[in-house]
Amino acid sequence: MKKNDICLLGGLTLCLILTLSADAVKTAKAVQNDTLRLHVIANSGSRWDREIKTDVYYAVSGITAEICQNATDKAGAVEAVKANLPKITKAANDSLKAQKAGYAARCKIEEFDFPLSEKESLALPAGRYTALVIYLGEGEGKNWWTLIYPQIHTDGTVEYNNDSENTITQNKKYRVKLKTAEIRQKVKKFLTADKTPEYDKIEYYRFDEI
Repeated sequence: MKKNDICLLGGLTLCLILTLSADAVKTAKAVQNDTLRLHVIANSGSRWDREIKTDVYYAVSGITAEICQNATDKAGAVEAVKANLPKITKAANDSLKAQKAGYAARCKIEEFDFPLSEKESLALPAGRYTALVIYLGEGEGKNWWTLIYPQIHTDGTVEYNNDSENTITQNKKYRVKLKTAEIRQKVKKFLTADKTPEYDKIEYYRFDEI
């Protein structure tokens, strides 16, 4: 195949990606705007630090679920978390102290570009999200993630206010569209030289994982 043909094929493929995923990108953006994530990042990738991270996760996720149980939108959940950051940080550090970890926790509300994230029946589109990030020690390990808002039900489902958001995050037939939308966003990020930090060290949490 000639070089010009390859370039043409590449251009046509790119156009197809951009066109087919436009609807998915629109809904994905809505999901990003309506979601508050929780990430607990281990001190390192060692088994010991990962076990510590697990205990901190359980100590903190119970608090975030409680303080945000009456939140009706992301903004309300963010305000509730901000107001309770000292309480959340104390819970994380109490867990670290009980485990004799030898390091402390830092809690921040930040924005990151995340890849397509999947767990059981739930998939979050790739893109920029607001997250409560808890760094343990050096924060060099992988992380467990879950949602603060909307909260994940015991059956693994979530309930957004918009039906299209519920469909795209919980209907598996849309996973291909989400992946295509992720490629589209990466192309856009490259073309616009977007320097937003990316976090791709995702460790997928299972509800039955201990």
